[in-house]
Amino acid sequence: MIENGGTFQDMLNAIFRPIVIYIPIHFCLLCACADVPSFLFFSQGDLIRGLLAAVGIDSVNMDDLCSFREYCKERATASHSRIPTEEKLTENEIGGVILGSMTAGIKQQPLSRAEYLAEKRSNISNKTEQGRTTRNDVYNEFERYQSWKLRQNSYDIHDVVLLLLKDSSMKQQIFDSAYIDEVQDFSYASLLLICQVAGVETLKWTFAGDTAQMVSP
Repeated sequence: MIENGGTFQDMLNAIFRPIVIYIPIHFCLLCACADVPSFLFFSQGDLIRGLLAAVGIDSVNMDDLCSFREYCKERATASHSRIPTEEKLTENEIGGVILGSMTAGIKQQPLSRAEYLAEKRSNISNKTEQGRTTRNDVYNEFERYQSWKLRQNSYDIHDVVLLLLKDSSMKQQIFDSAYIDEVQDFSYASLLLICQVAGVETLKWTFAGDTAQMVSP
């Protein structure tokens, strides 16, 4: 427990000190202490849970996040119809581009329709009429998904990443460096969050992954 007047670093120390190893391990963070490196291993969810606690965001329950797949299932049950675009493609475009692109991370909010239509990093070409139509269909579904989340009073993992990026505390280095495995499983916005709190002053980042396994842009 942190007493009143404790620093942000004190809060982080109290929250992360008990952590040893989580499985599956997505990355580890290096903390230099008395010249002896200390490694902490996290899954993405565990790190985000700790950061939420450190900055005092208690409106988000990481054990109760929603997902696009849940939305699609409920939509199909309620309307007896499927979304007009392929579900996995739409999920990847929403999570990987509209909510999870580097531009979204820097802006700390989803891409606008115009920004999404112009975005180069996408699995859907914007050079053809069909591609632009598909992108518009994807964005229409994104807006319906956002409305559904509001009605559910819920967040998905991409919302939480953007929420943390908005917090000024995430602009200070907490860990000395970051080593990230299975990097293809992370959105660019989540990588931005990790790199802001780990290694930003020394640019000590190591990424490992398999681009052949990437499904998000």
